[in-house]
Amino acid sequence: MKKKIISLCFLFITTIISAQTECMDLTNYTDQYLDFVTTDDVVFPTGSAFITTGGLNYIKIDENDVYQTISGDTLTFSGNIGINAQFFDCSNYQLEMGISNPVGMAVDGTVVFSGGNPPTSFTGPSFTFTSTGSNSYKIEGTFTNVVLSSPSTQLYEVCFTCEGMGIEEHSAGSFTVYPNPSIEKFTVDFPSETAQITLSDFSGRVINDQLVTAQSTIEITDLTAGSYHVTCTMPTGNSLHTVLIKK
Repeated sequence: MKKKIISLCFLFITTIISAQTECMDLTNYTDQYLDFVTTDDVVFPTGSAFITTGGLNYIKIDENDVYQTISGDTLTFSGNIGINAQFFDCSNYQLEMGISNPVGMAVDGTVVFSGGNPPTSFTGPSFTFTSTGSNSYKIEGTFTNVVLSSPSTQLYEVCFTCEGMGIEEHSAGSFTVYPNPSIEKFTVDFPSETAQITLSDFSGRVINDQLVTAQSTIEITDLTAGSYHVTCTMPTGNSLHTVLIKK
């Protein structure tokens, strides 16, 4: 039996939204779950999100990464980890985090530092990196993915702020994607006559973008295994799903 994963779109307010902050919540995850994520590269292949809070995700970068323990909001890991944020209507992003013993960092492929010793500040193509205190850092601008590397690191107090440019009021209905996980294709179902369906990876690269009618099938036979974003744009608003593709 096909299992439908249902997402309700949000109601947006007509007045300008100055900022919305979301912080990574680890309360639903355990050390036993981290053992499973580390060793199982079929259910959680590289490039997929293994911890998610709203539009904020931790991404599995390499097969040999070890995500060791969770204590409060602190994740201890060895290897690499990606921090991905996917929000609508942002004019400026701000990612704040605490990192112990970071060895390297890259933002959308731009190396901020490597070999340890994070700089006090760094200016990238569309972002700035700043050391804000002992083991505290901030990235501000427009970006999608941050990759951290270290032989033994604690990552904590990860919060993402989306500064909006103003959003008109709209309320979208339910949008479904099934089956999830998917193998060769998945079906999108939505209440409007047509919708723009955009499939993108966690780096923000658009893979498929098409106008479809309600209950349409999206072919994914050419895609590699991993997690992808499915965005549904309707006259009533936007909705975002994460779909896991297996091979």
